[in-house]
Amino acid sequence: MTTCPIDGVPRETRCSARSVGTQSTAALPAPARDGSDGDAHRTSRWTRRGLSGYLGAAIAPGRERWQHRRVGYGFDLVRVPAGLSRAERRAAAMQVIENQHVPSETERTKRRASPPSDEQSRLAALLQARFPQLRATHASASHIELDDRALWIQVSIFQDAAGIGMHPGGFTTAKYIEALRFAWDCLEILEREGGFATYDTQVGRVLHLASDFEAVLATLAGDAAVKKHRRAEDSYEARLAAATGPAKPYSAKATYAIGDRVEHPTFGAGVVRALAPSKVTVLFEAGTKTLVCGR
Repeated sequence: MTTCPIDGVPRETRCSARSVGTQSTAALPAPARDGSDGDAHRTSRWTRRGLSGYLGAAIAPGRERWQHRRVGYGFDLVRVPAGLSRAERRAAAMQVIENQHVPSETERTKRRASPPSDEQSRLAALLQARFPQLRATHASASHIELDDRALWIQVSIFQDAAGIGMHPGGFTTAKYIEALRFAWDCLEILEREGGFATYDTQVGRVLHLASDFEAVLATLAGDAAVKKHRRAEDSYEARLAAATGPAKPYSAKATYAIGDRVEHPTFGAGVVRALAPSKVTVLFEAGTKTLVCGR
């Protein structure tokens, strides 16, 4: 039985009712290491189940399609030095993962009884400022846990690591894309503000967030989701470029016209596509949303 390197809890017992994901992962095998990726064959026992597995997600064998409709998907984040090249960053992250310290029971008890550090609190505040719907469900020196129940996403911030677990069972393809975009935005904040690198426990390598979104989306939801995302992005980018006037902050009390650029606190920049009584349809990067307005 393996344990999480953060607090030593057996992984098989970590998925509980208080976790966003409710399915047990104990019966899932570790992924095959086919040597096709430079990092995969060096992956430690921690990353075979992953910090995100500790949070309630799990991984399927090898590079087969991710069966997230039954379980979940997760990302591990570890701190790496600033100013590294992409290859150096990947190597540094793998070294941290391979040599992660497993705290003793005394250390774990002390962390759970202590308040979170200023750095943990700072990162949590940044995420909640960007996504107000993230609800804090735990806060100690062990970790701060933030949950989005609508998208079934859980973010945990440890002292020197972080993890994001996704559990979007039964979602439509558009909802899978929205959930991954939400998680991706969280990853970008944590990498930029916390000095982290992101390890995808499903594809078995350190991610480059600027270029790997579609690769992860294909693993998460299949090639059809990638095609849908590309169609939405093409339409979104063209319409955003043609939007009129400065961006208007979204408000349920405001009124809009077709073609207006809108800035939403959760969905980001968007373009008004259609109007209805007390409603406005806006195209965002994550897809089309119908919002209340003029009230």
